[in-house]
Amino acid sequence: MKNSTRRICALLSAVMLAFAMMSFVSADEDKAYLIDDAGLFSDTQAQELEGMLDDAVEASGIDIVIVTAVTTDDNSASDYLESAYKAGGYSVDFAMLLIVYDAEYDEGEWYILYDGYAAEAITEYEFDNLSDLMYDDLWWNESFYMAAEDFIESVELAVVDARDGNTHGFLYYHKWLVRVLCAVAAALIVVIVAVVIHTVNSKRGRGSRSANARADARADARTNSDGWS
Repeated sequence: MKNSTRRICALLSAVMLAFAMMSFVSADEDKAYLIDDAGLFSDTQAQELEGMLDDAVEASGIDIVIVTAVTTDDNSASDYLESAYKAGGYSVDFAMLLIVYDAEYDEGEWYILYDGYAAEAITEYEFDNLSDLMYDDLWWNESFYMAAEDFIESVELAVVDARDGNTHGFLYYHKWLVRVLCAVAAALIVVIVAVVIHTVNSKRGRGSRSANARADARADARTNSDGWS
């Protein structure tokens, strides 16, 4: 009887554990990481972004979400995104990008919201760099797909590197400045070396000319003496 009771308890525990795991998986599957209400992405682009988001979420351990809308319904972008966050059932560690675009008026805006570990991982310089990317992608390149792609990659990189103990500062996102400074330093060294070589050669030339002038003067003096004798 005791053995039967133990078997039943073990079976019930296994069933409950299975249901718990199924509930956890289904909860994750219910999360939509791409909500393209504005229809900014083609079917192919949407599939690619969904795959990128799934990989980034798995690698970073936070929820990374992209939301598009035609209008925020008289709400601020931050309030709209906060509502999307609450409705989506996302974790406390998250990063969300909102792109609002009205094709009829050709007007739009973007907004980024993040909290939890994402807020710890994304440094000021990383956020500034991400903001620059959003501006370039949306206004200069006019590419919603590029903006979404850069957002995913930037957030994943920041979070994964922060977990590994790496943070990216000013110089990391301004490598061009480092290259310019190195080029300027190299050019200055070349100029300094050239000036030194020119100065040394000039001094040697003046010394040689002075010696020749003194020799010529002595020769003239001897010639004059001979003439006077």
